[in-house]
Amino acid sequence: MAKRIIAGLIAGSGVIVILTILPKFCFNILIALVAIAATYEFIGAINHMNYKPIKSVAYISSIVLLFIGLIPNTQVYKWSIAYLGAMVIITLIYAFFVRKENNSLIDVCFTFFNILYVVVLLTFLLMTFYVERNGIDLGRYLVWYILLGAWGPDIFAYFIGTFFGKHKLCPTISPKKSVEGAIAGIIGGIALLVLYTMILNNKLGLGINYISIALVGLIVAIFSELGDLVASSIKRTAGIKDFGSFLPGHGGMLDRIDSVLFVAPTIYYFLVFFNVLG
Repeated sequence: MAKRIIAGLIAGSGVIVILTILPKFCFNILIALVAIAATYEFIGAINHMNYKPIKSVAYISSIVLLFIGLIPNTQVYKWSIAYLGAMVIITLIYAFFVRKENNSLIDVCFTFFNILYVVVLLTFLLMTFYVERNGIDLGRYLVWYILLGAWGPDIFAYFIGTFFGKHKLCPTISPKKSVEGAIAGIIGGIALLVLYTMILNNKLGLGINYISIALVGLIVAIFSELGDLVASSIKRTAGIKDFGSFLPGHGGMLDRIDSVLFVAPTIYYFLVFFNVLG
C-alpha cells in the first residue's frame, strides 16, 4: 500500500504542475505519451492471446493527440470522422496487401479497438481541457472533473474495500472489488465533485447547479467503476494480472487510466454538450 500511495502522490504532483503552470501544449504531449504507453500495454495483452495488432497504425494514432486543441472544438467531430476513415483504409491496405499474415482480419479488429478504446476516448480529455466560455479559459478547471471523477471513486473504493469490504462485487471479473468499496466510491465521488463545484463557483463566479453536479457525480462514479471492470475483463481474457508495471502498486499505464477512459466522454457531454455549466 505504501508504494501505491507514494507513486500516486508523485504522479499526481506531476499532473498538477502540468495543468496549472506549464503551457497548455505540454498537456497534449503528456496525453500523447500516455496514449503511446497504454497502446503498448494493450498490444502486449493481445499478444498474450496470440494475436498481433498492427503496431505502427496504433502508435501513429496516438501521436494525433498532439494536435487536439489546435483544431476548434466545433470542428473536432469533422476532423475525427476524417481521421478514423483514413485509419480504416490505411489499416486494411497494410494488413491485407503488405503484411499478409494469418489472422489478419482479427488483428485489424484489435487495432481498431485500440484506437477507439485508448485514443478516441482520451481525445475527450483534451477536448475538455480546451473549453472556453465567455473569454474564460475554463478547460484547466473542467479537466479536474474528469480526474476527480475517475480517481476519486477509485481511492474511496480501494481504502473502504480494503478495510471493510466483505461482499464481492464481481468475483468472476475482479475478485478484490467489494460492494462496500463500490458504494463508498459512489458516495465519495459525488462528494468530491460537489465540493470542487463549490470551489469553482466561488473562484470563477460560476453558477453551476449543485443538484445537477450531484447527479453527474453519481453517473460518473458508476462509469468509473465500469471502466475499471472492462479493463479487468480484458486482462482476465488475456490471462494477465496487470497491463504493466509502470507505476509501483498501480500496475501499468492502462491500469491507471481505465476509469479515465470512461469518465472523460461522460464529463464532456454533461458539462459541455448538455450545458450543465449554465
